Amino acid sequence: MIMAHITAPTFATYSAPRRSFWVRFLEMRQIRAERLALANLSSSQLVDCGLTHDDVVAESQRTPWDIPAARLPNSFR
Repeated sequence: MIMAHITAPTFATYSAPRRSFWVRFLEMRQIRAERLALANLSSSQLVDCGLTHDDVVAESQRTPWDIPAARLPNSFR
């Protein structure tokens, strides 16, 4: 009986599974919609959320593919 040596994948040889184009597209679309909704909040609503106008401007200027790490699946962080 021949026994093969099996090694665990390392970061150099292992790549996370790729998400499909449509999954990424829908994520970007959802994040864009959320950023537009955030930009349309009134000053009193921003205060309720604990945000400033500068926070909203910074977030709304991010590109659609700039997805926050907290929104990514664990395998993509």
